[in-house]
Amino acid sequence: FIIWQFRSLLYSLFLAFILMSGLRPLVMKLEKRKVNHILAVTIVFFTTIISFILMIAFIVPPLVQQTFDFFANFPQLVASVSPFLAFYVSPESVQNLLPQLTNNIPQITTNFFKLAGDVMANLLFIVSTLFFTFYFLLDRQFGFGIFEKLFAKDQAKILQHIFLKIEKRMSAWMWGQLLLMLIIGTMTFIGLVLFDVQYALPLAFFAAILEAVPIIGPMFSAIPAFFVVASRSFVQGGGILFMYLVIQQLENNVIVPYVMKRTVGLHPVVTLIAITIGGKLGGVIGVLISVPIALFIETVILEVRVLKKI
Repeated sequence: FIIWQFRSLLYSLFLAFILMSGLRPLVMKLEKRKVNHILAVTIVFFTTIISFILMIAFIVPPLVQQTFDFFANFPQLVASVSPFLAFYVSPESVQNLLPQLTNNIPQITTNFFKLAGDVMANLLFIVSTLFFTFYFLLDRQFGFGIFEKLFAKDQAKILQHIFLKIEKRMSAWMWGQLLLMLIIGTMTFIGLVLFDVQYALPLAFFAAILEAVPIIGPMFSAIPAFFVVASRSFVQGGGILFMYLVIQQLENNVIVPYVMKRTVGLHPVVTLIAITIGGKLGGVIGVLISVPIALFIETVILEVRVLKKI
C-alpha cells in the first residue's frame, strides 16, 4: 500500500530506465571512438533533448493552430455527418451550460488551482525522469552493485544477465516504437494530403501518438478523420476509412515485423490484457507503459526458464 502511494515515482524510474536503455547504445558507440564516458553521456543526453525541443518548436505552431481550428469546427462536422448527434453539439446545448458554469464559478476557481498544481507536478515528473535517466547513463554498472550487495555471487550473475537482456529488449522496443510512430504519422499525413483533407497535420499527429497504444490505437485514430471527410461526402469518408485500413494492414504485416524483428513481440491477447490493466491502474501513463512492463515480466520469465534448463 505504501509503495502504491508513490507510484508516480515508480513510473518516473521505469520511464527513466526505458530512456536509459535506448540511449546507452549511442553512448557505447561514442566510447568505442575513445570518447570519455562522462563526455559521451553528456553529448548523447543533451543532443537528444535539444533535438526533441527543436522538433517540437518546428511542428508545434502549425499543429496548435490547426488543432484549435479542428476542435472549434468539430461540433459542426459531427452534426453534419450524424443529425442524431446534432443536439449534443449544437450551440443551444452549449448555451444551456452557461448558467451551470456561472453557478459553479467558485468550484471552477478551485479547479484552476488544482490544474496549476497538476501542471507543476507533471513538470516535476518530467524533470525527475530526465534526471534519473542522466544518472542511470552515468552509472555504467547501474543495478549491478545492488545485486552484488543483496545476493550471493552466483545469484547476482544471473540477475545481471537477466538485467542486460531486459535492457536490450527495452532499447529495441523504444526505438522501434518511435520509428513506428514516425512511419505511421508520415504515411497518414501523406494520405490525408492526397485526399485534400483539412486538418491533415493534427490528424496525422493524432495517429502517430495513438500508435503508442497497440491494436486499439490505430482504430480510434480513424474516427476524427472520418467525421472531417464524411461531412463533405460519405463516399470520401468511406475512402478515408479504407486508407486507414490499408495503413493498418501494412503496419501489421510489413512494418511491425520489419521494425521490431520479433525481438519485442507480444501476443495480441497479452497486449490487450496489459493495456486494460495499465489503464485501470495508471490511467494514460499506465496505458503507455503497460507494454514495456509486460515485456519486462515476459523477459524475466523466459530467461529464468532458459537458465533452469542449463
